[in-house]
Formats: sequence, structure tokens, C-alpha cells
Amino acid sequence: MHLINNINAKTFSHNGINYVKNFIVIKQGSTNIAIHNAYDTKFQLVGSTHFSQFQVNGVVYTSQADLMANLVNILFVKNLGAGAISNTSELINDGADGINPFVTVADLPSANKILNQTGYNLSGETLTINADWIWLIANQQYTNDDVVEINVPLATSGNTRIDLIVADNNNTFQRIAGTEAVDNAIAPPVPNNTIQATLIVVTDGIIEAEPTPVGDLYLEKADETIGYIGSSSGVMANFILKKYTNYIITDSSSVTQINSASFQSPVFSYVGKRIRITNQQSTPILFKHNFGIGVLKFDLVNGADYRLFPDETISFIVQDDYTLIQVAEKSSLLNQITGITISSAGWVLNAGLYEYEYSNSNIYSSSIVSIIPDNSSVDTIIEAQILPQLDSSNGMVKIYSKNEPTSNITITLNILKN
Repeated sequence: MHLINNINAKTFSHNGINYVKNFIVIKQGSTNIAIHNAYDTKFQLVGSTHFSQFQVNGVVYTSQADLMANLVNILFVKNLGAGAISNTSELINDGADGINPFVTVADLPSANKILNQTGYNLSGETLTINADWIWLIANQQYTNDDVVEINVPLATSGNTRIDLIVADNNNTFQRIAGTEAVDNAIAPPVPNNTIQATLIVVTDGIIEAEPTPVGDLYLEKADETIGYIGSSSGVMANFILKKYTNYIITDSSSVTQINSASFQSPVFSYVGKRIRITNQQSTPILFKHNFGIGVLKFDLVNGADYRLFPDETISFIVQDDYTLIQVAEKSSLLNQITGITISSAGWVLNAGLYEYEYSNSNIYSSSIVSIIPDNSSVDTIIEAQILPQLDSSNGMVKIYSKNEPTSNITITLNILKN
């Protein structure tokens, strides 16, 4: 939640940090807004965010338009410069009116960053952090003069846990334990007055530390890194995104549906990051549109659920803190099966028409199916008056005829995966 409050005629606060009123609100689609500096649009205070995630002077507005209307005068004053200075006390800030029109060090956003890291060693269940790390918390510098040892216990049998190791404002480090889960464990939040030093993935037999971000909380880009999903099944309510940009759901999985997603840690997320998910299973995976418990919802093409077929890849871009937008619609793919025999014995009379059900695992209710009769079967088709309408459902297509065919029919079946 973004908390914005009016301070005085010249300043406002965003999440407790004061800013001069030289920012503008920018409309993003029909529900989101962004906040940029009016004189330098590269200075983005808030990226594209849903209107419901703002509280302005204690009020959460119920529409994008209402939010924007109430933010305009709080974020920007037209003549904030020399034309707004009414006396010399404002220039020298002697406290006569209690207003300082200039940005001071105290007004700057609090910087939390790792300035220097000297490494760590993980042996068994003990993480040893070397001396002389240097970090900033709220612009104050800290360092550990001595080695710090932290116990990291294994997870219970069959479970996974994500722990954070954070540097604090007491010149030391501490472990923030996550909650154990059978699948898709989630990292705990970083506590106030600390900064993440590393992230540790813990199973019942392995403890693995992730790289340490250095500087302004960024990681080296890893656009071609791959994460493998090899033992998941059924519905994934919350697909956990780690440092990787490419994810392969292998043929040892049996995932049927993915509802939403979340990043394991905020340091792995940035606006514009591309995420690709490839299905190497023998069965399709259904992605749900704007659904699920994860922080990130899938914004899918045409606003509809999306079926990812075997050996296909779906691509997303991180649009903001809440949305993974699909950026490349997979073209419908043709699966053509030749030499299919429609047996004359398989037709069933139903409501005045003869019906034939042909089964194939590549057919789904959303598939577009057509048939091409073999030249040798044309006479039989004409005599039986095979109808043009076909009805597809999961695993099957139904063919209709006015009369019962007297001979077998040979066809080519085209399946468009829609």
C-alpha cells in the first residue's frame, strides 16, 4: 500500500518520506496510475500500480479517476520556485515560518544497500559470515567487525523452507525463518531496519544459499537462466518465481493448472522482466486469467484463460507489482492426422441423426476441428449426407450424418489448438 499525505503547501509524504510538490500523476490504462517527477520523468516515484493500492490522506478511493483528481494538488504546485517565496526566511530557513522549500538530506529517500560484502561459507547447518561487511540502513553505515555464525536447521521431512539472512542496525546478522511447505515455499518479508544479505533455500537434506545483491538492491541480469520444475502435480495455486527468467515444467511433472504467481524474494523482480514458461509435459496446462492467491495475476490475451500445450512456451513481462502481462500470443497450431478410418459399425442414431465419436488426446473443447475425406470415400459421404458441423470436447470430436454410412470412411483430421 502506498501511503500519500499532504504535509504543507510545498511538500507531501510518500510512505513517510517527504518530497517537494513537483510530481505528476500519469494514467496507466483503465485502472493503474504512475507518479513521476514533473521535470525529470526518468525519476519515477511509483511505477504502474492499481488505484486500490493507494491511501491518500487516510482515504482509499474506489476508482482511478477519483484517485487522480485527489492526487493532483497534493503532488504538484505550479509555482513552487522563486515565485512562491514570500520572504527571506524561506530562503535561509531560519524557522520564522517553519517551512523549508528546499530538499535537504533529511528529505532524501532512506537508502538501504550492501556496500561491500566479504563472503560467507555454508558448512552443514552453519552459515559463517566473514568479517568486514559494510551496509547502509536509512543512510547510516554499519559493519561487522567479527565473523558471525548462524545456525540454519534442515526442514522437516518432505518440506522446503526459505530463510532470509539479514544485516541489521546492530552491526550483525540474523536469520529470518520462513514457513515450511511441501511445495512452493515463500520467503518471509524483510523486517524493518534490516537489509537482505542472502536468501537460503532449505530442504530436509540440502541447504543452498543464493547470491548476495550488492548496491541498490539489484541482481546481475540473468536473461538466459533456466529453472526446472520437476515434481509438481495438479493445480499450482501460486507459481513461485525465483531468480530465473526461463522455467521448464518437465515431463516428470503433471501440472494441470497454474492460477497465479509470486516472486520468492523482491530482489528477483523488476518492471520489464521477461518470464517464459515452457511445458514439456505430455498434457496441457491451463493458465487462469486474473485469478488466484499469488501476488502476481496473469493478464492473458483477450482476458480469457489460456491453455499451454505440450512443447510450447508462454511469455510474460512484469508490468508492475501485481501483474504478469502476456506479451506474445502463441499462434494456433495445426495438428494434422492422416489415414483415419471411420468405421461403418461405429455410428449411433440419436435424435434423428447418426453420430460418430472419434477420440484423440490432442482435441480439447476449445479446439477447432475439421475433416477432409479421402477421394475413395466421397461416394459414401455423399450417400450418407455427412454434415459439416463437428462438436469438439476434451479428448473427442463428434461427427454427424443424416443417413447411416454403409462403408468405412477414410479421412484426414485437422486440429487447430485455439
